This record gives sequence, structure tokens and C-alpha cells, in this order.
Amino acid sequence: MLGTLIRHDLRLLVRERSALLVAVLIVAAVVYAVWSGSSWKAVQLAEFDAARAEYEGLIAAELSSLQALRRGELTIADVPSAGLPHTVQAQLLQPPGPLAELAIGEADLRPTRATITATGRAQDMFRFYEVENPALLALGRFDLAFVIVYLVPLLILGMSYNVLSSDRESGALGLLLSQPLTAAQVAWARIGVRSALVVGVLLASILVAWLALTPRPIDPQALPRLGLWMLVVLAYCTFWACVAACVVARNGSSDSNALTLLLTWATLTLLLPATIALLAQSVSPTPSRLEYITTARAAENAANAQGGELLQGYLLDHPEIEATREDAVAPFVQTFVLVQQRVEAAVQPVSQRFEGRLDRQQRIAGALAWVSPASLTQSALAELAGSSLARHRRFEADARQLRRDWLTAVESPLMAGRRLSVDEFEALPRPQFSEVTLGRVASVVVPSIPMLLLFAGLALALARTAFRRFVAGSTSP
Repeated sequence: MLGTLIRHDLRLLVRERSALLVAVLIVAAVVYAVWSGSSWKAVQLAEFDAARAEYEGLIAAELSSLQALRRGELTIADVPSAGLPHTVQAQLLQPPGPLAELAIGEADLRPTRATITATGRAQDMFRFYEVENPALLALGRFDLAFVIVYLVPLLILGMSYNVLSSDRESGALGLLLSQPLTAAQVAWARIGVRSALVVGVLLASILVAWLALTPRPIDPQALPRLGLWMLVVLAYCTFWACVAACVVARNGSSDSNALTLLLTWATLTLLLPATIALLAQSVSPTPSRLEYITTARAAENAANAQGGELLQGYLLDHPEIEATREDAVAPFVQTFVLVQQRVEAAVQPVSQRFEGRLDRQQRIAGALAWVSPASLTQSALAELAGSSLARHRRFEADARQLRRDWLTAVESPLMAGRRLSVDEFEALPRPQFSEVTLGRVASVVVPSIPMLLLFAGLALALARTAFRRFVAGSTSP
């Protein structure tokens, strides 16, 4: 009897064309989202490759000039800036994530290049932001994560809200339940059919659109991450199917069910994540940037007033450094570097406090996300895509460490006032962004799947309790 009901329900969906409409809407949303994300990623990859080629070309040209100087093929007059410690630069580039085309998030708002020189300020490392219409950046891009977190639940709820109430309102429910069927079996069969339709079309369209539109070459980590992505999506959709059953089991009218499910969707996808972000900001407020600017300005003024004393004091404190008479590095450059060291030492407590508060905010928001299915899904999809805040924070931390290593490497020749030798230049740290391993990503993402299923289980338990009190001929207030 249950099989007959399912077949009849499928024929009804086909005849009413609601299934076709939902399928077309899902396919259109997925294709557009993947196309939009893939177009953005293709631009990012092109810019990344161009920046890397440009940087590698600069390094090769610098090394060639130093080698030619050592062999006597060129003179200082031919390449006056070759090997100067304050002109040689390092660049750390962050490529788009393995699945960034599926979840852009805030990746288009964050810098992906860190430029490091001996005379550059720490706060000036991250200067290369996306140049685009600010209004468009504020609105964000339409990506697949948005479709999954916000639109797909609406489709599941929209197809399931009246699986019992429509029959009761037409007078057919009593006849249906006169068969060897319960209200719970009818509801679960119909919700299952509708949810399976949504999920099946969604996953199939994601796979086809991604294979057809994703930029080449495909990252080796992309396919395993896509598999985990689909498991997260499946668990999230299961939760919303159970939410639909929980409301349907109340035996309300179609209008009441629709309103209740809409309010539930708004609470779980909009209100709760916003509350989590507000709580994280309230518990760990970010220190004022004005304090940083004021401290840096005061330290810079004080250091500039000392001027040459800083340089003379440094050379006295480091007798191992023998200043040359070549005057390759101007004294004002050395003084500027020492001033910046003094400034950075003065503002370091403020910077550490800022970074610490930001890290604490991230930890609090991550912990609170475990009580929000939408936030949990959003963070899992962003982590799998390589667009998460945590990944960008790792990039910033790598850039700061590279800067420390770079300044240590060029400090001795810079303060000695001489050029880098070929061996010193070749020994400089070579920046390269390291993607986290798939195992580490899985260790972060996989626990979210059973948690989503736990939320689904709680909704299922509530639905079963409500179905025990279900009376076919009455409606809940």
C-alpha cells in the first residue's frame, strides 16, 4: 500500500508540474552559481599565475645581475640597484582554494598577496585587494554555498508543508487513513519523495555543472573535497526534511504549516547565525584601530627624533658587522629600517592584542556554530572550498613569519651598507603558500556531518511524538 501511495504521489507531482518546476529552478540556480564562481576563480587563477611569473622573473633577473657582477661582465653602473638589501623583495601569494568556485564567501574581500621588503612597514604587506564595484562586493557573489544553505531548505519546505493538510482540507485524508496506513507513514513517504527529488536533482546538477565549468587544471584535492561537500549537503537536507515532518505532525492547516516553516527557516538560517556573530563580537570585542595608529605615530616620531643615534647605537651593539665604504646602502635607509623596528616593537602589544581578540572571536563563533545547522553547514562548505577565514588567517600568519625570516636574512648586509652576495641572495627564504592536507580538512569537516544528523534526529524524535497525538479529523490551534 505504501508503494502504491508513493507511485501515486509521483504521478501527482508530474501532472501538476511542480516537480518539473522545482527541478528546473534547482538546475538553473546551481548552473548559474557554479558558472559565477568558476568565472571568478578563473580570473583569480590568471592573476595568481601572472603575479607568480612576474615575481619569479624579478628573482631570476636579480640573480643573473649578481652573477654577472661577480664574473665582471657587468659593473655597478650597469645595474646600480642589483643586490641592494632594501630593494630586493619577497611576495607570498595565496591561490584560490581547491573548490573556491563553489563557496566564494568573503574571499573576494581579502588580499591574496603579501609584499615584503626591508623598508616596508608590516601593515603595508597586504595592499592588494580586489578592485571591483564596492556595492557588488558588499552584496557578495551568488555562489553554490548560498544556494545550499538558504534556497534548498525553502524548496524542501515548500514542497512538504501540505503533505497531510491538503488531503484533510479536501476530505480525502480520512479515506486514505482507512487503508492500512498511518498518518506518519503517509507524511514520511511524501516528504521522502519530495526531499529525494530535491536532493537527487541538486547533487546531480552540482556534479555535472562542476565537471563542465570548473577551471582547469583541476586541483588534486578537489574531487575528494567534493565528495565530502556532497555528504555535508545530504546531511543538511536530511535535517530540513525532518523539520518539515516535525511541523506537519502538528496537524495544522496548510497556511499555518507554511507560516511556521517560514519562521523556522528565517530563525535557523538568518537570526541564529547573526546572533552567534553578535555574541562572538560582544564577548571578544576587537581593539580599536585608532589605538594602533596613535601608538605607531608616537613611536615613529620618537624614533625619528633620535635619527642617527639609532644607527650608531646599532653598529656599536653589533661589532661583528663591518660597515663598508662602498656606500651601496644610503645611511637614511638604514635609519628608516631601525625606526620601523622601533615602531613595530612599540605597537607589538597592540597588534598581539588585536590578533588575540580576532582568534578568540573565531574560536567562540566556531564553538557556537555547533548549535546552528546553517552556521555549521556554511563553515564546513567554506572549509572544504578553501574560502574560510581560518585559511586566510594561516596565509597572514605565514606572511608575517616570512617577513621575520626575510628581515633577519638581509639585516646584516643592510646595516653593513653593502650589497647581497650571490650566496646570500640564493639563501634568502623563498615564499610558497602551503595548502593544508586533505586529512586536516577532513578532521575539521567530518564531525559536522554527525552533528547535522543529530539535529535531524532531534527533529525526528519531536515529529514521532507529535504523530502519536495526530487526529485526522481535527487541526491544531
